Amino acid sequence: MKREICSKLAVIMAAMLTTSTALGASSEDAVGRQLASEQAPSASMDTVWQGLTLEQGTRLIGGDLVPLMHVRLQWDGELLDWLRESYSADSAVDEHYLDDTVASVTMPDGKAALSFLSWEGNGFFRNVLVADGETVTLYRTPTGSANRDGIPMFEQALGITLPTTAYADSELEYAARRADNNDLAGLSASEARSPLAASGFGTYLGSFDGVSIYSNGSNGYDSKQSNYYNGYRTGLKWQCVEFTSRYFKAKFNRQIAGGNANSYYSSAFSKGLNRAPNGSSNKPRSGNLLCSAGNNSKGNVGHCAIIADVGSDSVKVVEQNWSNSTSDANKSHKLAMKAKKGKDGATRYTVSGFSGSYPIQGWMWPCSGQCREYK
Repeated sequence: MKREICSKLAVIMAAMLTTSTALGASSEDAVGRQLASEQAPSASMDTVWQGLTLEQGTRLIGGDLVPLMHVRLQWDGELLDWLRESYSADSAVDEHYLDDTVASVTMPDGKAALSFLSWEGNGFFRNVLVADGETVTLYRTPTGSANRDGIPMFEQALGITLPTTAYADSELEYAARRADNNDLAGLSASEARSPLAASGFGTYLGSFDGVSIYSNGSNGYDSKQSNYYNGYRTGLKWQCVEFTSRYFKAKFNRQIAGGNANSYYSSAFSKGLNRAPNGSSNKPRSGNLLCSAGNNSKGNVGHCAIIADVGSDSVKVVEQNWSNSTSDANKSHKLAMKAKKGKDGATRYTVSGFSGSYPIQGWMWPCSGQCREYK
């Protein structure tokens, strides 16, 4: 298939000019004030999108203050392939995507989509890439100080709830590290995170089934402080496995602490847990432990969460040390789930990853007799 490369800056500027002309001076002034006065992110000529541009435009939402951009491109490959060919994953490059923010999304009309955060010039963009036959449509809006109401308005316009991802740095923190830290070169965005805890360490975020959830401050922070529940050591404050271990102790009186999240699924039987691999005919249930070993990248020790709700096409989880915000506790982290009947007549369930860097291994629950794997 013939592929033409288009400059993102040209697309954005053309779209903004087209929209401003159509909307008139008042709307043009509104978006101009919002973006110019607050220094909206800007794309450079260095990064390109893959595919022949078929359509592009921008409309203003949220009281004419939030720009919703879209570009439709010719592309019949995988969404992740488009992302990797259009953006660098190297945080030292001026324009790149943040690999641990990549997550699968299902649009209201059932179309598959990919959500991701990108850094472009001097700020973040929130992106949703939607597959549609031999084309893809990229919806995007700047985030952060340039567009404070952007995310909720973006979600409302697209009719979706964006997955909560592991990245929680502010623009200033991220930009400062890119400018000052020579060790960033060649690292992925997730590896370039600050090792220091944010001021929110230990903040109470909420609870699930009566078990409290706390902020670790930032994903890479190691408190070196043990936590105990009724005299039982549940792990280091406030890692993901500390919460899941404390939950299983409080709810099931099971002692499963020990090891990083990437070892939990493989050690299920020794922890007294049944397990079901992703794609199993055993449907996940509320209270199950959902695990990922990560993607084998440097420093990725996996992630675990507790399934809070199970729907027909998704599961919602609660967790620690993911966003380190109240969304860790309010069930806003939603993972798509596909149910497909196999040749044997059994319906099999596949849950999308916590993000692109954290594919799901499977789910676990306490054994009532001999522990086993349910395929």
